[in-house]
Amino acid sequence: MQTIYGILGLGLLGIDPLGAIVASTAIAAKVKKSRVLLFGLTYFSGTVIIGVVMSILGQEAIDFVQSFIPDDFSPAWAILNLLIVLIISGWLLIRFLKRNKPKKTPKKKTLLGGVWQIIAVGLIFAASSLTDPTFYAVII
Repeated sequence: MQTIYGILGLGLLGIDPLGAIVASTAIAAKVKKSRVLLFGLTYFSGTVIIGVVMSILGQEAIDFVQSFIPDDFSPAWAILNLLIVLIISGWLLIRFLKRNKPKKTPKKKTLLGGVWQIIAVGLIFAASSLTDPTFYAVII
């Protein structure tokens, strides 16, 4: 039970700056505060639930998650890096080629995410806690 309280405390104290940037950008874009709050609550509760479940299941859960991650010397890392380089290079090429064309005046967009979309993004952010090695150190 003490581990669960520790995870809850670290969830409160370890606020992720990327989530804060997303939330502040949404507020600046005039998204309803209730939707920003929904994102924050989903992100926080999802991280806590993942931590609690993994701490209850213990080492078996950690081994299961780590079984999806390739070894250090696996060629999968080289392929992943190559894909990232190709995506970034393609994006830069497209941006460079479109730079010289005259810009049209875009219509003003409103950022209205549906409730389920906001919950999905919050859960994706919560799942990103699985990439943090200190998260595993806390739940063991």
